[in-house]
Amino acid sequence: MNTGRAAIAVAAVSLIALTGCISGKGGGSGAANYPDGALNYIIPYSPGGSSDPAGREFSRMLAEELGTTVVNQNLPGGDETIGTSAILSAEPDGMTLGFAAPSGLIIQPMLKDLAYEDKGYTPISKLAFVPNALLVGKDSPYRTLDEFIAAAKDKPGELTIGTTSNTSSNTFTAYALEQQADIAVTMVPFTGGAGEAVLAAISGEIDAVVAATSAQLGLIEAGDLVALAHTATPEYNKVLPGAVSFEEAGLDIPLGGHYLTVAPAGLDEGVEQKLVQASKKVVESAAWAKWCENNGFLPDPMAGTELDEWLAQQTKLSADMLERAKSRTN
Repeated sequence: MNTGRAAIAVAAVSLIALTGCISGKGGGSGAANYPDGALNYIIPYSPGGSSDPAGREFSRMLAEELGTTVVNQNLPGGDETIGTSAILSAEPDGMTLGFAAPSGLIIQPMLKDLAYEDKGYTPISKLAFVPNALLVGKDSPYRTLDEFIAAAKDKPGELTIGTTSNTSSNTFTAYALEQQADIAVTMVPFTGGAGEAVLAAISGEIDAVVAATSAQLGLIEAGDLVALAHTATPEYNKVLPGAVSFEEAGLDIPLGGHYLTVAPAGLDEGVEQKLVQASKKVVESAAWAKWCENNGFLPDPMAGTELDEWLAQQTKLSADMLERAKSRTN
């Protein structure tokens, strides 16, 4: 894969997915002694959050595959932009990598001027996908997706769905449900994050919440939350007994937490190839698949041209959802 490629252009929306930088690419001579020390792996989320464990486990396995160690650095804040900026502003020597998601790489640069917007980046590999789920409290009168949709049709605008911000994947999931199911609901953003929204759903303060499944498995297993539907394929039903995939309900909502490992633009070609190959071994391994299964994630290995195309698709999807959010709040 060519790390010196220009950023992916998505003509349909005239927007850019920053997947690389033209200048600064090496010729491959730096790989012989790589890595020559511990990796620095930046995670743009708080320690112990729903996403943090995946970044830590992947980086541990990657370092082991490369024959070295890793130091994890959590840099939360700014809707992922603080950590993402630190990753992309690092020296392009392959020693600093990071955990990333489309929200920080693609969506935030569409919303604001950022220091890293023109820097580009080197995508190493896609790691995993965490489905979003439509969840209700244990005392909710709605026990199925069909019941929830029927109630929303009967009472337009009265049912409430908790989300975390106007531009999060859980909000986009709720918007897509509203649009495709032809219902009208009231979105309730919680500045305290998904945990606060989930507690509101459990207490009955709101009718439902859309949240990443991985962080809510304990509450679901304890019976405090009931999952009605999720954004994965029907195979994920075994993780959320009683729930259905939106796909089974005839809805196309492929949204959730998509996680990648990225590096600064301008990596030496040999270093990049070494990183991509090592990452590929990790994310295609039985050990990674098992870890994902135990923690509510789905392994989603992807690299090279396939990953570039996926990033372009995410750019268009993000632009479409932002337009939806804009029209919804106007």
